[in-house]
Formats: sequence, structure tokens, C-alpha cells
Amino acid sequence: MSARSVFELLALAALWGASFICLRIAVPQFGAVPLIFLRVSMAALVLTPLIIRSRVIDQIKKAPWAIFFMGLFMSAIPFTLLAYASHALEAGTMVVINATAPIWAALISSQMNGYRLTKSQGAGMVIGLLGVCFIAWGSVGIKQGGDAGLAILASVGATFCYGLGSSLGKRYLEDVSPIAITFGSLAFASALLVIPAILFMPPVMPTPDAWIVSGILGVGCTAAAYLLFYRLTKTIGGERAIAVTYLQPLFGITWGVLLLGESISILIVVGGLVILLGTALVTNLPLSQKIAKSYKLRARSKPCL
Repeated sequence: MSARSVFELLALAALWGASFICLRIAVPQFGAVPLIFLRVSMAALVLTPLIIRSRVIDQIKKAPWAIFFMGLFMSAIPFTLLAYASHALEAGTMVVINATAPIWAALISSQMNGYRLTKSQGAGMVIGLLGVCFIAWGSVGIKQGGDAGLAILASVGATFCYGLGSSLGKRYLEDVSPIAITFGSLAFASALLVIPAILFMPPVMPTPDAWIVSGILGVGCTAAAYLLFYRLTKTIGGERAIAVTYLQPLFGITWGVLLLGESISILIVVGGLVILLGTALVTNLPLSQKIAKSYKLRARSKPCL
């Protein structure tokens, strides 16, 4: 994987990690569905000039149903589920659960796209999840109020949707540009959510700070982030791009410390290092390949007992 792809993967993790903080701040004032409608509609609006200039509407017309389902499984459903979960779960809990998305992606791709994990990638997934357990041990908490059980199920459902969406994109949208996929899926998600958003409008106008946070969520954590994600899907593959969720706990917890005054422990630091190693193996970074090759050589040279 190139240095540019590594930088884009880190940038994407930082943006998506921040989205969990934005949900915690804005959902109480907007409500889950109206906030997510604002998120996807603002993102689509921001991308409109790029669509007009690049003239990719014809690409969207070539695969409208595939892009529709991308909007459903990569935006409308998972965003709403996570917004609902934020009523009962802290950001750390959601971001840890979100790290299971690569497992769903790998399992679904193995059936849909004939994708097979190498031994080093399989080991990387196990190592990455071990790191997530460290972070969960050190940071997971449940907010007062709300149904925590349903919120956890909603978070897991969101990760399943991400895995399904990334596999669909890999199979049916290989010839469609990232900007066309991003705009088309966000536009379809906006259309799906407009009526529910009207039905669940907040009774009191949100504060200016909440509007600012919703703008960050829509423009930065959605429009810019999805452009990066779909580009990475093209350059390194959907199964590797979805591994960005292993890095999100690092950034999500960092944003929580800086913006919400949350605490950090040695378990979070250790978990972060373990997650980085797991991500390197899953995405086939050069260093991880050397580690895997070294391990194979030592295994072969070990005398039989």
C-alpha cells in the first residue's frame, strides 16, 4: 500500500472517529433521524458543485439501484442506528463496537466476491480485535438512561450494514467513480430520510453550537470522509479500506479527551498499539509483510520434536 493510501486511511479514521463525538453532542438536541437527514443532505449539497463540474450524473444512471443500496446500507440505516445508540451509549462504546465492521466485510465478501483472507490478514484481524478489547476494557461506558441492550444491538447492526455496503460496492460499482458513488448514495439517503425527519422534528430549535456540530458532521465526517473511503475502496480494495474501523477507536478516544474531557488509561495506549499492528497486517503494509515473512521463516526452520 502506498504512502498516500496510508495517509488517506489515517485521515479517514480521524474524521470518522470524530463523528461519534458529534453524535453525542448533537443528537440530544436534534433527535436521531433529523440529525442524520441533515448530515447526509448537507454532505450531498456540498458535493453538488463537484458533480456539476465533473458531469458524473451519467455514471449514476448506469447503476442507480446499486448506488441506491449503497445509500441505504452505508448511510441511511447505519447512521440512524448509531445516532439512536448515542442516546444510551458513550462514544467509546460505539467506536469499539464499530471496529467489528471488517469482520462482517470479510465474511460477506467471502460469499459475494470470492475474497479469501491470507493467514497474515486473518491474524491481523484477530490482533486488531484484541486491541479493541484492551480499549473496551479501559474506556467503554454506558450513559445514564436509555436502553443499553437495544443500543448495542443497533451499533452491531450498523457495522453489519457497513460490511454489506462495502462488499456491494466492490462487486457492482467497480467502474463508477468515487465522487459518483458518494454523491449518489448520499442523495438517495437524503430522499429516504426526508419524510421521517419531518415527522420527528425537535420541538425546540437546537442551539448554534449544535448547528455547528451538525455542519462538521455533514461536511467533514461525511462528504470528505466518504470521498476518501470510496477512493480507498478503489485503490486498496473494500476489504482493506473497511479496516479503517480498527483505527477509529484511537482517534475517537483522542477527540473525546481533547473535546469532552474524557480520561485515558494505559489500557487505551496498549490497545492502540495492538490495533495499529493488526491494521498493518490486514492492509498488507510493507512492515507487516516483513513481520509475517520473518515469522514464516522461523516456523519453517524450527526443528521437529
